[in-house]
Amino acid sequence: MKESCEELCMKYLDGEMTEEEEHHFKKHVESCDFCQDFLKNYQIFISVEKIRTSYHPSVSNKKKVMKKIRNKKFLPYRMALATVSVFFGVFLLQSYFNTSSTQNYYAKIFEKGIEMLSQSTSTYVENSVDNLLEKIKLVNDSF
Repeated sequence: MKESCEELCMKYLDGEMTEEEEHHFKKHVESCDFCQDFLKNYQIFISVEKIRTSYHPSVSNKKKVMKKIRNKKFLPYRMALATVSVFFGVFLLQSYFNTSSTQNYYAKIFEKGIEMLSQSTSTYVENSVDNLLEKIKLVNDSF
């Protein structure tokens, strides 16, 4: 009976009944609890939908909501930009320290070379150019 009652209610609500069918349906509703509950719940649903669709937020609320939506919309781009910025910063720091250590390396070689040259200036005449080049290579190899 519930299935046929539900079909009758839907047919009534859709306006698909003839006048005679509608008259018999109204008499049936007076004695059928299921149909009464169904129609009552349907009316509640319709009234809630009317209230829901008739709500108009204020201009300030619309602006707040739209601002939040925009902020959430650009959040992935902001996260990507922050990530790229961090990686770029790390790369710059790494490049700085690598350049600085390389400069220190060549400065040590240069200082050692100057030290060896100053020690060998007195004996420069005695030593050949080949011997001096060998000393420079030894200093370079020690680093």
